[in-house]
Amino acid sequence: MATSMLTRRVLPALGLVGLVGLAVLPGPGCGDETPSGARDTGGDLATDPDVADAEADPGGDAGHDAAPDAVPLGALPPCDAAPDAPLTTALGDWSVVVSPATGAWQIAAPGGATVLSGPGACVDAEGHVVSPVRLAVGAPGVMNMFGAFRIALEGADSGLTWRGLHDRAPAITATPQAVTVTWAAADGEAVGLSFAPHGEADLRVALTTDGAADGGELAFDCAAGEAFFGLGTQVTGLDLRGRTYPLWTQEQGIGKPEDGGLFPFNAAPEAAYAPMGVWHSTAGYAALVGHDAYSELDLCDAAPARGALRSYAELPSLVLVAGATPKDRVEAVTRYTGRITPPADWTFGPWNDAVGGPARLWQVADQLRAEGIPSSAIWSEDWIGGEQLSTGYRLSYAWEWDADTYPELPTDVAALHAQGFAFLAYFNPFVPTPTRMFAEGVEGGFLIRKDDGSGAPYLMHDPALTRESSMVDLTNPAAVAWLKGYLTTAADTLGIDGWMADFAEWLPVDAVLRSGEDPWRVHNRYPLDWQRANREVMTAVHADGPEPDNHWTFFARSGWASVHGGTGGLAPTMWGGDQNTDWSPHDGFPSVVPMAVHVGLSGVPIFGTDIAGYSSFDVPNTDKELFYRWTSQAALTGLMRTHHGSDECGNWAFDRDAETLAHYRRWARVHTLLLPLFRALAAEAVARGLPLVRHPWLVEPTLPALWQTSPAQYFLGDDLLVAPVLAQVTASRPVTLPGDGWWPLFGAAPTADTADAPAPPTELPVFVRPGTTLALLGQSVDSFYGATAEGVTDLDDVAGWYRLALYPDAAGATRPTPVDDATVTAAGLTTRPDFTAATANGAPLPACASAPATASCADPDGLRLVAFTGVVHLGAAQLTVTGPAPARLDVRWAGEAWGDLAAATPLTDLHPDIPPPCEEHGR
Repeated sequence: MATSMLTRRVLPALGLVGLVGLAVLPGPGCGDETPSGARDTGGDLATDPDVADAEADPGGDAGHDAAPDAVPLGALPPCDAAPDAPLTTALGDWSVVVSPATGAWQIAAPGGATVLSGPGACVDAEGHVVSPVRLAVGAPGVMNMFGAFRIALEGADSGLTWRGLHDRAPAITATPQAVTVTWAAADGEAVGLSFAPHGEADLRVALTTDGAADGGELAFDCAAGEAFFGLGTQVTGLDLRGRTYPLWTQEQGIGKPEDGGLFPFNAAPEAAYAPMGVWHSTAGYAALVGHDAYSELDLCDAAPARGALRSYAELPSLVLVAGATPKDRVEAVTRYTGRITPPADWTFGPWNDAVGGPARLWQVADQLRAEGIPSSAIWSEDWIGGEQLSTGYRLSYAWEWDADTYPELPTDVAALHAQGFAFLAYFNPFVPTPTRMFAEGVEGGFLIRKDDGSGAPYLMHDPALTRESSMVDLTNPAAVAWLKGYLTTAADTLGIDGWMADFAEWLPVDAVLRSGEDPWRVHNRYPLDWQRANREVMTAVHADGPEPDNHWTFFARSGWASVHGGTGGLAPTMWGGDQNTDWSPHDGFPSVVPMAVHVGLSGVPIFGTDIAGYSSFDVPNTDKELFYRWTSQAALTGLMRTHHGSDECGNWAFDRDAETLAHYRRWARVHTLLLPLFRALAAEAVARGLPLVRHPWLVEPTLPALWQTSPAQYFLGDDLLVAPVLAQVTASRPVTLPGDGWWPLFGAAPTADTADAPAPPTELPVFVRPGTTLALLGQSVDSFYGATAEGVTDLDDVAGWYRLALYPDAAGATRPTPVDDATVTAAGLTTRPDFTAATANGAPLPACASAPATASCADPDGLRLVAFTGVVHLGAAQLTVTGPAPARLDVRWAGEAWGDLAAATPLTDLHPDIPPPCEEHGR
């Protein structure tokens, strides 16, 4: 494929006084050869050898030996002509239907339902050809600064020249191996759209050409009411329809106004750190893009009934996966993107940040233990040191321990371990000029290089704004080994348990790489290469250690996915990046719900965000109200992690006042008690790729009201519906439930009306599916990491001990629920039972007040079943435990299982005037 040479110049405009390094990368020319009035749609799929004959001869004689005669070419029909008789071809379990006259196509999935279709070529009333596919030559216009990109495939800012089709009918060839529709482009070369089996069960759709092309476009139909989901960390609502998404990992900006705001500081709502090439449709299909180069996906944006996939540096292609249900298709998608390995339990314990040196680190750690607040990890991103610059305090981005900031870090790490804390650090792939790593990188040839032939490292302003950095060249095996040496020292020598694997979105498209590859094809892959290096180090360090081999983690911000792999198979967890510390819809607290559910459908199962936001550059600091709301929402996700944000002294924190301490402690304990659920959902993620936080469509695909509701809501697993309050100064919110009989999480009876669910600032509306037995830890513990210090509780203290919260359906039954190796079911619980009248295997249970701790018993609050299997009768109801007996089951009625946690924490003043404690803590 011929890719035009890119040029680079500085753009001094845009009002960015004092900023340098903005790269504008136009193509060599402008123009559009598509006839006036023609529709600009098209596609890009790699050439399939099975259809090469058809592509080579668009004039009517093309075809395979086993194919029927190609349809004779004539003029294209008018766009309003009656449909002709279609040709239907089976391709494995799929089938493709094509119009001989226009090339319009339909794809039926295994099972027979039509899931995706596309328009054909025709001539409109003014005599212009309407093209369903297009080709492009040249190069797009590119603005690139501080990791932000604006890429123009069309218009005055682009150097791409687009051409549509000639007015001849297509040639159609069909065999059991492939179906190809071949048109003649406006300048005579063949343009093919091929359909062929892919892998064991899937179908590939690809744009092909026998001419020169740098990009292309293919169009597809949008059905009325069709909704779309996925595409990574998108924030534009639970339904992505009606926008165009650049599938290009990049800085998402500070604030995401609809008009894109001021480049590079703002970004459009569709820009994302992890814009993955996976999408799902309510029409019944899921698709992955077929390459890693730049693409953009128009989901019925330019025209309500048409979408389009456009690509540059590769022709557009996609793979449709087989699957009868949304969950089946997520499972199929993750066969490509990869799946997580079993995570350590401490992944699901609360994590707390502590920066500023050992005094603050131990102030946070000691306070958490003294206040009885569960926490399994302390995160100190400044372990590498930093300095106060004109732009604020900035990390050094060195890849090693800074002894000036943490003089006794190895000793501190060991002491934290004894107290039940993992220690988490920070890395990114920048190599700033002030660090000794830069000199090593230059000497070893480990950095990306300029494209001027000098061999000099490519320099850019990094996020500190006032210093220059390069990036490690991850296409160079020697550079990867060099990087991994530093990571290994942190994990092995210092005992660091994991880190934030930050950034990786900034690779410029005009850099020179050791592999010789085009950066347009590497840019999206760079985050995967970064995550792979981190994963390989952690896997190797923990392979033969005394701890379990999964006793580590890292959390990534950038990401990508295509048929060639994805973040879901490399990064054990992700977080949402730098949200604003406000309530703005596309970059503040409300953005975290769309992010979580869409990235889950893109193959990433464990996801969380910063409590309560990061960026305070042009918005107010986190206040008490925002911290309360974000804390409770984060408790109902897999990752619950605090972050001091960009302004540590100005932002509200968990220890700012006594009320906030109590609120955070309560929800941290709720999160901790949910460990059995997190374990079960993680097992589903390992086995099937299903996410913990689930889009409503994934759980209830026939109920669109669940994803059309506002504010957004989501599922944790299949049985907990979470409805966070995403607006300021709100005491209630509407909730849409999938049916009757749902229970408030802390309630003692099913809810009758959720049109205005109460939600004061301390509370989070959560509802439980009728028929659920929710297994909780027997009690909250201080740490999931494991502890040796006296008085710190961990999972050994509750081994085999569970609380069972019974939320029966209208018939009084609960579904069979695994509890360790046992299974628990209930029947006949149409009302709250009299637990004191319980009989077990035919004998009355004694009162717990008089029974020894090793005996099963009953009291008015519930049952204590010790090493019990069999049947407990509760009047007309019964509870059955089969299989190996758990050590202890405490059986409770619905929300009563939560005990004191069901009661709201006191709140007297939501906006108190309490100065930040920075001076007190020496910060």
